[in-house]
Amino acid sequence: MAVCVALLLFAVSMPTLTAYAQQGGDARGGAATSGGVTINGGTCNNCVIYNAPQASGGEAAGGAATGGSATGTEGPDRAAADDISKLVDIGNALYKQGNYEGAIQYYDRALAIEPNNKYALYNIGNALYKQGNSEGAIQYYDKALAVDPNYVDALTNKSIALGELGRHDEAITYLDRALDVDPSNALALISKSAALGNLGRYSEALMYIDRALAVDPNNAFALGKKGADLAVLGNYDEAITYFDRALAVDPSNAIALRGKTLALKLER
Repeated sequence: MAVCVALLLFAVSMPTLTAYAQQGGDARGGAATSGGVTINGGTCNNCVIYNAPQASGGEAAGGAATGGSATGTEGPDRAAADDISKLVDIGNALYKQGNYEGAIQYYDRALAIEPNNKYALYNIGNALYKQGNSEGAIQYYDKALAVDPNYVDALTNKSIALGELGRHDEAITYLDRALDVDPSNALALISKSAALGNLGRYSEALMYIDRALAVDPNNAFALGKKGADLAVLGNYDEAITYFDRALAVDPSNAIALRGKTLALKLER
């Protein structure tokens, strides 16, 4: 019965979730764009949420990457940095419109100026992933990580792409690397919980979802995910409590709606 519950609870399409504001220029757990911070939903078991594209350039403490160049940069270098920022911003706008091929063209133009721009490399990975090309996405996340091995968003998104390919153990390796850099990164914690759940390690999955909720107690996806893991383990009453908490934050949360319906049936 537990296996059937697990399949039903996670075989849902995750909606786009509005993220909580994060500190730091990389907008940990979300997007670094001029339009605000969002966590975009995926449709596979492990790819429940992932970091959106990031702006290129300077990192503003306490906010999103600004797209500006380094302070004091003058002349041709400053002009090139501004051009890269504009190209990446245009790519991000096209990405948000769902025009992933168009976005890639602008990220490629940025890379023609600066081949090692980690934001453009990372963003191409995201666009390829959204096109269903997980293998291609991994290649670009690897290129971004070659520039910055501690790039938490690239580590996390690579793990999600690996999960799409069923490579959950390998995904956990990259999530562990992300959490070594940023132990309180809620998105990495949730993603590790999802990867563990896909391996049937639900008790461990609960440990990581609890850590995520300690960081962000009102994260609707994390609340629903905890309810799902509890239901798989047969703790239906407690599962329903977490589904209700998720729905109080986000009444349209798909995993909580489906999970609560199933938990109520199985509880009888």
